[in-house]
Amino acid sequence: DLMLTLETYKEDDFKPDFLAFSNSGYLDDNGWNNAMVYIKQISDFVKAPALLWDLPTSSNALNYFFGKTSADRQLRQVSYSNIFGLLFNGDEQSSNLQSNINSYQNKGQIPLYYASTGLETTPI
Repeated sequence: DLMLTLETYKEDDFKPDFLAFSNSGYLDDNGWNNAMVYIKQISDFVKAPALLWDLPTSSNALNYFFGKTSADRQLRQVSYSNIFGLLFNGDEQSSNLQSNINSYQNKGQIPLYYASTGLETTPI
């Protein structure tokens, strides 16, 4: 209601290119799922994609996004929630973040729903 009252996101020159959401606190998997639903609802309403920034590099956040196994990854959910980017903060556990990124790049990218024949496959 506040966005409608203030007319912050009207379809004009002042409409933002994207929204930024920050969470520097602890969320369990259920909390992250709720956050994804909330972000999708807001970004659908204002018709703008979202960026998650200042994300903690705690093992819980990394496990949610990158998964302990490829079956646990929530990156498809992130994409479905209109989120185009994840920016993690650079605290003392950044080596843990780097190892999760390396594992993702080497083992399991998000599979595409449609895979054309005869084309070379590349990671997303």
